[in-house]
Amino acid sequence: MTSLTGTATPSREPAAGLSAARTQVAESEAATPAAIARGESQSATVNDTALKSPISARVLHRLTEPGEVLAAGSKLLTLLNMTDVSMTVFLPAAKGPLAARRVFCSMPCPTSCCPPP
Repeated sequence: MTSLTGTATPSREPAAGLSAARTQVAESEAATPAAIARGESQSATVNDTALKSPISARVLHRLTEPGEVLAAGSKLLTLLNMTDVSMTVFLPAAKGPLAARRVFCSMPCPTSCCPPP
């Protein structure tokens, strides 16, 4: 605003803007601890819902999909412990040892111990 003499008179707008900026800074500083607490709470929730296997294993079957809500004690996965793998094979009596040899030699052999199937 200018006076009749042409000189500028001090305006109250810069002071009001400075006051509003200081108020925003104070509000932001007051909200910072609450935002940090929310972040820590969410991190704790994620850590509590993470699944960790007690053994080093591979997932054999996934029985549920990510995001599903489950009851306590529900089965989620079937794990395969690769250090303790076993197999049960049932063979007809008429085939005998030859059939068993073919079943167990179906994987590539490092030696030529197995006859071709």
